[in-house]
Amino acid sequence: MTPLAAVVGALVAWLAIGAAGVVRPRDVAVVRVLFPLGAGVAIVLAWAALAALGKPAEIAVLPLGLPGLPFHLRLDALSAFFLVLLGSASAAISLFSSGYFRSEQGAAPGRIGLEYHVFLAAMGFVLIANDAYLFMIAWETMAVASYFLV
Repeated sequence: MTPLAAVVGALVAWLAIGAAGVVRPRDVAVVRVLFPLGAGVAIVLAWAALAALGKPAEIAVLPLGLPGLPFHLRLDALSAFFLVLLGSASAAISLFSSGYFRSEQGAAPGRIGLEYHVFLAAMGFVLIANDAYLFMIAWETMAVASYFLV
């Protein structure tokens, strides 16, 4: 498996973890499982990006997007460096967050888990975007997710 495939797999895993939080949004036990799982995905992301640091750039085209305008991905040394930072910081934050949320506080913890993991995945896609279309979609998704987090 190439580092770019591992990075994309980790980002998709974050989206799946976020979607799993919606199943039982008020259950704190689910959040105490999903946030550490998200931390594990963050560690995988950091390791995959670390493996890409000394290699030439990888480029991929996803069959998503508009007809005739697919998403283009690129993992080079600069994006790998920032993905290492994203993975290591989000691993620590996710581990802390698993004990932070309580059911009697404010919003539903499962919904916060969705917004948080969508934010992380969108930030990762911003870092590996190789065209303006994917960058714009990922940036706006990150902005909307951060708006709902606040």
